[in-house]
Amino acid sequence: MIINGESVAIKHAYVQAQENPLEEGEQAFLVTLTAEPVPYLEIDSYHGTSLQVLFASDGASISRNLFVVTDTLQTSISGLDFDAELSSAGPEEFRGRMRGSGEFFDDSYEIDLSFVARIPRPEELGEPLPAGGGAPGKAYLESVELLATGDLKLIRSKMPAEKLQELDELQQDLELSDTDVLEFLTMFQHTDLEVVGGLLAGDTAYLDVKGKSEGEPATGRIKMKLAEGQWVLSGESWHQ
Repeated sequence: MIINGESVAIKHAYVQAQENPLEEGEQAFLVTLTAEPVPYLEIDSYHGTSLQVLFASDGASISRNLFVVTDTLQTSISGLDFDAELSSAGPEEFRGRMRGSGEFFDDSYEIDLSFVARIPRPEELGEPLPAGGGAPGKAYLESVELLATGDLKLIRSKMPAEKLQELDELQQDLELSDTDVLEFLTMFQHTDLEVVGGLLAGDTAYLDVKGKSEGEPATGRIKMKLAEGQWVLSGESWHQ
C-alpha cells in the first residue's frame, strides 16, 4: 500500500462478525488489515495503521476507512473509492482483495492487497467469564463507583503504583489542576452499567458491558489487567 508516495507495509488480516448497520437483523463482516499484530479482542480500540472494510453478507462493501500512523506520516481517510471484493465469506475462512487508487483532499493512496482471515472460536481467545464478569467485573464496577465519589484523594489511594505514577506524570506534564484531573478521569463515564460476560486470558480480562451514554443504550468492551494483585482498568471501547 502506498500513501502520499510512502510505502506502508500491511501484514495482518482480521475479520469480525457484527450487525449490518444498514439492514436490521442482517449480519455483516468487518475486515481489518494492519501493519502490526493486534490482539483480536482489541481490534475495536486499535489506533495504529489499519485499513477497514465492512462487507454485507452478500459480499458487497458498505464502508471503507484508512488510518495511517508512521514516523513521517499520520492521516485518516474515510469513504475510499476502490474495489473491495469478498470472494469467500466463511464460515471457516474469509478471502478477498482490495485494490484501487485515488485522492482524498491532500492525500493520495494506491492499494492492492489480498487477504485471508478467520473468526476465532471463543475458546481460542480465553476462558469464558460468567454474567457479572467474576473478579474482573466486580473490580470494574467498583472502579466506576469510586470515580463517581468525586474524591480524588480516595481515588489516588486505590490506584496501583504504576497507574498512580502515570497519572502524576500526566498532571505534571500538562499542568493540570486536581479538578482537571478528575474531569479527565470521568470524561467518558457511562451509567446503568451491567457486565454481561467476557473472556479471561491470563492476566488480562475482556468484559462485555451494557450501559447508557447520555441516556442512549451503549455496549462496550472493557480491558482489565491484573497488576499488583488487583484488577485495574486498562482500556475500553464503546458503541451506540
